[in-house]
Amino acid sequence: NINDGSCSTPSIPGCTNPGFAEYNMAANVDDGSCENLVNCDSGDVVTFDGYDYAVVAMGDDCWFAENLRTSHYANGDSIFEIQDPIEWANTESGETPAWCVFDNDEVNLIWGRIYNWYAVDDSRNICPTGWHVPSDEDWLQLEISIGMPAQDLYLMEAWRGDDFHIGSVLKSTDGWTPWPGYDYNTTGFNAQRVGGR
Repeated sequence: NINDGSCSTPSIPGCTNPGFAEYNMAANVDDGSCENLVNCDSGDVVTFDGYDYAVVAMGDDCWFAENLRTSHYANGDSIFEIQDPIEWANTESGETPAWCVFDNDEVNLIWGRIYNWYAVDDSRNICPTGWHVPSDEDWLQLEISIGMPAQDLYLMEAWRGDDFHIGSVLKSTDGWTPWPGYDYNTTGFNAQRVGGR
């Protein structure tokens, strides 16, 4: 048989990435419908609000390997930007969901955005569909998965996990003052300092 160009392949839109629950084997045109990552392997990404986030497996969970930088909720609604520190402080009285960039300098967007509690706790979900802001229980499970003994999870008289270098194995190799004897980012979690408002 010779292809003379008289036959065409129909365009079938759908999720073309087999790493996602929405994967459609028949699809040959990616329509952006891939939302729920099935596996959490090195190199996998989650696209949200026009940005590809690296992910990392930690125990039985999948975590972003970088800070959130969205300016929209999962439903597409915008999150209000506040640059003025006084106006930011006043969001508590109005319960206004908001975000900012450290020092109001877009160069710092590389580290992610800073959100107030009202943005994080909003029912419209600041995370992509199928994702959520980690709860304390999520953090406890993460700590166990990287070596913290369960009996140390609820210690209140010291920095939890310090004896096991839990923080250092989560930290990026950039932006932190290294401590002798500590290994940084051995988990791939890549925790970054963003600053505060």
